[in-house]
Amino acid sequence: MNGIALSTGSSNAFVCKTQLSTPAPSMAELRERGLADRTIFNRISALATFLRSFGIDGLLSRRDLPRYTEKFVDAYNEVEIAQLIQAGDKRSRTVFGFFLGTGCREQEVAHMTWSDVDLDQKIVRITAKPIGVGDQRIVKSAACRFQPGLSMH
Repeated sequence: MNGIALSTGSSNAFVCKTQLSTPAPSMAELRERGLADRTIFNRISALATFLRSFGIDGLLSRRDLPRYTEKFVDAYNEVEIAQLIQAGDKRSRTVFGFFLGTGCREQEVAHMTWSDVDLDQKIVRITAKPIGVGDQRIVKSAACRFQPGLSMH
């Protein structure tokens, strides 16, 4: 039987009768690639959501998915952020304000160009650049203070 095989190690579930040139990897194969349990959970959950949109449901139960421990993120509070911004020079305040006001990730900003910035509309276009550097999206933020005279690199 040809199909997409989802292997949890305990059972195989065949999803549809579609010929694939490359079978879906098992959780063990994903672990061998060095992926963390949280990443494997996310990938399998995304696949299950995709299949569910086509009416294919019930292939895996929650207990079939890898268990992971949620990481605690120690975030800065508003006072600490204000102190950080105040401690910097004009360029640093602009950079910190940009990250804070847009929510952009470091690699997205590193590959950004001035053509991605619209000062009149106060939007930034985050577009696909090198492989693996963020999604395409548009960020609108009144909180961000853009300084046209500053270099982005």
